Amino acid sequence: MVLGLAGIILACRGGVDWNTGLVFSPNKLPAASVGQPYTVTILVSQNKTPVMEMGLAKGGLPDGLKFQFNQGKNSATISGTPKSGGNFTFDVGAACYGTNTPGQTGYTSFILSIAGPTATLIPNGKTTLTPATTTKPALTLTPTK
Repeated sequence: MVLGLAGIILACRGGVDWNTGLVFSPNKLPAASVGQPYTVTILVSQNKTPVMEMGLAKGGLPDGLKFQFNQGKNSATISGTPKSGGNFTFDVGAACYGTNTPGQTGYTSFILSIAGPTATLIPNGKTTLTPATTTKPALTLTPTK
């Protein structure tokens, strides 16, 4: 749909709502684990023009993870190896190009759950620390007397 100057002004004043309708997927991020590589791509759809920018609008990622906008692909990627566990809440925002229409904008909130390492006491008096995604001991500590 092509709008003339009058249509653009009307749209900017709220007569036509172009700044809604962006859909972010996935709607829930897959869980991560401390010390394990993690990658997820967040895709924007239902956009009328290409996405010109995506970024963290609120909150932040834990140490070890980075956010990268994928120019020309209507997406962004979170990747890296998380260094700490917990639940991390943040918003991802997107803005689309405006040509003959005002560019769409939108954001969505995510919670990224990162499982931390677990400690297990074993009968011989040693403590074994095991990353959340493996059954092999990562570190064995022997108590001193």
